[in-house]
Amino acid sequence: MTTARAREDGTNMVAAGVLRGLRRRLRLTQDELARMTGLPQSVISAYETGAREPSVGALVRLIEATGHELRLNVVPADRHDEILAATTPPDTLRAFRAEQAAYASGRRADILANDVFADVLAALDPRA
Repeated sequence: MTTARAREDGTNMVAAGVLRGLRRRLRLTQDELARMTGLPQSVISAYETGAREPSVGALVRLIEATGHELRLNVVPADRHDEILAATTPPDTLRAFRAEQAAYASGRRADILANDVFADVLAALDPRA
């Protein structure tokens, strides 16, 4: 199994943020979601913290148990990560990645007001 610490693309944290956000919006505890899905509470906790990466099947099962559905879209690839890596100072990029992870995990809701985010946007837009 791939752990969050081994993944650099942030996939675990995106799934974690989606699951935690949905569960909290529905005012469910992890125990309640576990009963609804038949998954152990410890597994739901590991998914929400990014310690474990849910399979697509597990993600669908969790989301459908709440009365929602998972939709995936295939879209043209964007190169924002490549552009960020090529145009952003390493310290700013590391701070931005930390902010992305914090935002995805639900620990930060104010990422748009963060100076690091503004620095990255400025690096992407030469007119700024």
